[in-house]
Amino acid sequence: MQLSGREFTGETIARIEEMVGANPTLSRRALSLRVCEWLQWRSINGRLKEVSCRKALLELNRRGLLTLPAAEKSCFKRSRRRSFMDHPVDVPEVKRTLRELGEIRIVAVSSRYSKMSQIWNGLMERFHYLGKGPLCGAQIRYLVESSRYGWVGALAFSSAQWRLQERDTYIGWTEAARRAHLNQVVCNSRFLILPSVQVRNLASHVLSRCMTRLGSDWTERYGYAPVLAETFVDPSRLAGTCYQAANWLYPISDHRKQVLCAEPEVALCSSLGPEAPSDWTEEEFGRVQFFDQRLKERLFRLATDFFAEPGELIPQSSNGSVAKKSGCRIEDRRLDDTHSLEASLAIDLVVAWRVYWLTMMGREKPDSPCDQILSEEEWHVLSAWATGKIADKAPSVQQAMHWIGKMGGWLARGKQDQPGTTCMWRGLARLPSIIQVSLSSQSARR
Repeated sequence: MQLSGREFTGETIARIEEMVGANPTLSRRALSLRVCEWLQWRSINGRLKEVSCRKALLELNRRGLLTLPAAEKSCFKRSRRRSFMDHPVDVPEVKRTLRELGEIRIVAVSSRYSKMSQIWNGLMERFHYLGKGPLCGAQIRYLVESSRYGWVGALAFSSAQWRLQERDTYIGWTEAARRAHLNQVVCNSRFLILPSVQVRNLASHVLSRCMTRLGSDWTERYGYAPVLAETFVDPSRLAGTCYQAANWLYPISDHRKQVLCAEPEVALCSSLGPEAPSDWTEEEFGRVQFFDQRLKERLFRLATDFFAEPGELIPQSSNGSVAKKSGCRIEDRRLDDTHSLEASLAIDLVVAWRVYWLTMMGREKPDSPCDQILSEEEWHVLSAWATGKIADKAPSVQQAMHWIGKMGGWLARGKQDQPGTTCMWRGLARLPSIIQVSLSSQSARR
């Protein structure tokens, strides 16, 4: 299973469990650090991804797959939360031109414990409708200072939104590319020009200056440079004119798009299938990378239902159970783009292979009981349709395949003649309808 972007196999979980058993006094933080070192789980700048690892361990613990040591109680008292009044800021009253402000300096906040951080927090708490945060993930905060009037604004960049339809459509990346390169998209999560500072073009000037230095600042702190920046504007409060003036709205360049849409390299045999597949759908589709276990489970149900009624459209074969899920979005079997066409063909090909496999089973293992490939309900109805009475025991695979073939139009002209895949497909398409009629008749007689 994948947790926090990392694959956790049964062997990996067993080794972590063994580590916990051998060191019962080990803290959760120390455990996550050891697991990171063992798995070589590091960020781009070389730091251990301890927080991501701790989240993954907590999820394993929640699912009952791992028993973590008890959480330790801190012996330290939480310090008094600092108020912005600890570092009061004189708010200037300015109504000048941009030139009259003097030199505009963009000052990066180096640490959350610094005086600059307290000033930034104070300005945001007092004048920004969203407050100071918290900001998500990787982040850099800036203060805007005028050489003549002091602090006139503040802003911040942080990690981008995990999933955003408009942005993802704009970039055009796949799910795998999005997960691999989302860290190269940053969000301008806070932007403030003090309401008492009325200076034309100051906001767009600050945005342009920040974008000029953001790449180098981000690289210095995190070891990589962002490729794209995004922001959100509340139209009920603001018009977003300064972003337009700072040239934020323009088509993404081919180079940037190529970087963001690049598919991650997948090492040979690195995609692990399920260790103990429960049925053929899990075995066949277990290596599909949906990155969401719920979508994977829907795919398993979809393949099972569609195989049971191969002649029907997906919504009819699923009785609406899968099609009603908005996350699946296959109710119309849309084929208007390459990705949708590939997804539909993938399901069709696997189902076609399954039909071919059943055909070959009837030829290569003809004497095996058919309950290995058909449910009891299926071979009961099949035998009743073919002979007029329900068989006491499961017929052979060859006999069941012959009945299905005849249901699909196979004429059985000679002793050596065997039903082909087309007749098998048609027969399998008719079988669920006959089962449904049989069940309805039984319930009516009751």
